[in-house]
Amino acid sequence: MSEGYEAGILCPDDTMASIVRQLQTDDAGGLATIASMQISYPLDPRLHFVRGSVLAGLQRYDEGRSAMARAIEIAPDYALARFQLGFLDLTSGRAVDAIGVWQPLFNLPEDEPLRIFAEGLTNLAGDNFSEARRLLNKGIELNTENPLISTDMQLILDEIKDSPRAPSTEISPDQSVPSSAAHMLLQQFELKDSVNAKKH
Repeated sequence: MSEGYEAGILCPDDTMASIVRQLQTDDAGGLATIASMQISYPLDPRLHFVRGSVLAGLQRYDEGRSAMARAIEIAPDYALARFQLGFLDLTSGRAVDAIGVWQPLFNLPEDEPLRIFAEGLTNLAGDNFSEARRLLNKGIELNTENPLISTDMQLILDEIKDSPRAPSTEISPDQSVPSSAAHMLLQQFELKDSVNAKKH
């Protein structure tokens, strides 16, 4: 939404914090709360993003992808949601889709970790392992805001460091998506802060 957000579009921070706490112990209850909040705040992209992340973690991948895609449809500049949607595509064996989702991230500043991670994973998908390792290590070094994403990237580095071949990125039926916990990421309320900054 390039025109920005009017008052009432984003649900209150205390509500988001309550959802965060609930999701730490109760995915089903948290999803129900999110659904209830989406009635009042259908255009809050954070609600769509966290719903998609939880669904993906529950191996409901198609539903998760749809919810994350809605988040970046509402807020194309929501870089965290865009990165995670592309990561879900990549880990689902859809590398071409992932790279397409990430395209806007490649216009971020050169020292932006999400851009660097996306570039690293794009190189990995193209079998350019040495460049992938270099970029993922660089992103981890620079990333201070989303440590759980660094954990995911380190897992990938650990898998490829001693292998000349890329690991399989497609998800098996009994494997969870290796994406960061959305409730932890949402604690930063990144989108709310960036929207408020644009208003001033």
